[in-house]
Amino acid sequence: MGYDSLALERVGSTREVPMIEVQFSVPDGSVGHVEWHVVAILVIDGPHLEIQGDPDFAEVRDIEVLDVETGQSVTFDADPERWARNLPQAFRSGDLVCEVVTDSSADAIRESGAIAAGA
Repeated sequence: MGYDSLALERVGSTREVPMIEVQFSVPDGSVGHVEWHVVAILVIDGPHLEIQGDPDFAEVRDIEVLDVETGQSVTFDADPERWARNLPQAFRSGDLVCEVVTDSSADAIRESGAIAAGA
């Protein structure tokens, strides 16, 4: 799979349905230091999966990932949100890495904690 860089533009929205955004990046060391280039973004919105960038990443939906908290295997079809949150565990080689860059339910938990702490 050849990767091209992806130009990104983030659009904010207020949502009640948990939404998770996972970003895939590849290193480029040809410039004397390592630069990371985003090649794909997955947006998981309930049972819906949107792919931005390289369309070959549609196949990632078939990957079974390990939930490190429970030790169980998780698939997209069984639990899309838990699958997305654990997806970075499957891509740790350094050649292709991914990270959860947006998790609206985690943001909501942090906000409610901050309100309670400030009260």
